[in-house]
Amino acid sequence: MIILWRKLIALGKSPGTGIYKKFRNVSEGFLDGLMEREYDGKRNLGKRCFQNKLPTVAEGPQTGEKRMGKFRDKMARFMYGRYGADQLNRCLMGIVMILLVVSLFFRYRFLYWLTIMGIALAYFRMLSKNIRRRSLENGRYLRATSKVRRKLSGFRNRVQDKAHRYYKCPSCRQKVRLPRGKGKICITCPKCGKEFIRKT
Repeated sequence: MIILWRKLIALGKSPGTGIYKKFRNVSEGFLDGLMEREYDGKRNLGKRCFQNKLPTVAEGPQTGEKRMGKFRDKMARFMYGRYGADQLNRCLMGIVMILLVVSLFFRYRFLYWLTIMGIALAYFRMLSKNIRRRSLENGRYLRATSKVRRKLSGFRNRVQDKAHRYYKCPSCRQKVRLPRGKGKICITCPKCGKEFIRKT
């Protein structure tokens, strides 16, 4: 439209006539109005585009969270009625990790097959729908390893406990816990009553 009006001005009468002056004044005013409206329209369009782009940036994490939520729902529906993980499965996966590390240094084929069998057994137990039988297997494992697990748990607690020291009674081997930094003290065993001296 602006180009058309400029062509009309160029094709007008000679500059000396009054008709040309009126036509030129009207045309220039009309062109100024068109240019202002065009500038305002572009500015408003830029604002609208910028405002429309802002929600898309904020909606990005929400769509990711929705997808993760849908994935968790699908996994929950898939695992419904299945046994899942237990202490025996964790022990199997620990043995598998040890076998993988050992197989890095010793290239024996039977280590590879033992690793594959351990992974297959762990996933079979986790996805099994025979919950009663898997529970009985886990119970037998817990009873067979109760002493070892108790010793490991006690050792881990002693390592993490920085405020106490642990001693054994020389008579009955009862464990006694004492606070650190008390010097030499006489300890009386709470089980057999024997007294012994230790430095804390």
